[in-house]
Amino acid sequence: MFVTDPNPGFPLGTQPPAEPALHGWIHNLNLFPAWAALTTAILMASVSVLIRRRGRVR
Repeated sequence: MFVTDPNPGFPLGTQPPAEPALHGWIHNLNLFPAWAALTTAILMASVSVLIRRRGRVR
């Protein structure tokens, strides 16, 4: 949705812009909420599996 700005050497033959574009900033700032959501989802799934396993043993 928000395309990042090119970095030095990627893609080949492109030069980075002098100033980052707004869509590049939005793309980069999205990293933090995305990682937090992914980490939370993994932890919640793990807790759910542990709770279900504990219920089967008894």
